[in-house]
Amino acid sequence: MYILLLIMNNMNALSNGDAKPNFMISMLPLLLIFAAFYFLIIYPQLKSQKRHKSFILNLKNGDKVITNGGVHGTITGSDEKTVKLKIASNVVIIIDKNAIAGIDTSEQPEDKNT
Repeated sequence: MYILLLIMNNMNALSNGDAKPNFMISMLPLLLIFAAFYFLIIYPQLKSQKRHKSFILNLKNGDKVITNGGVHGTITGSDEKTVKLKIASNVVIIIDKNAIAGIDTSEQPEDKNT
């Protein structure tokens, strides 16, 4: 990156003598760094947030989920911002929808005593 700037600076100095460098050429490295930052960091994060928002909107009763805190449970009801989560028999908690990390894909061992 610095070599490119050095070459551009030398070419400009040879062609124009004492002329000041072009503003756009001076800003080019900064714009390239911003573009790389956007496509490597910001864009994937926005894509992930959009996917999580879509996931939250598509939750329904009976879905087995995991919260950000690691609590496993089944959705028994929901409203605009919260979800009722059954975590054990006769134990229902109310959590914020944004606290749901994902779908529980682990297989629960069946209780042979019941």
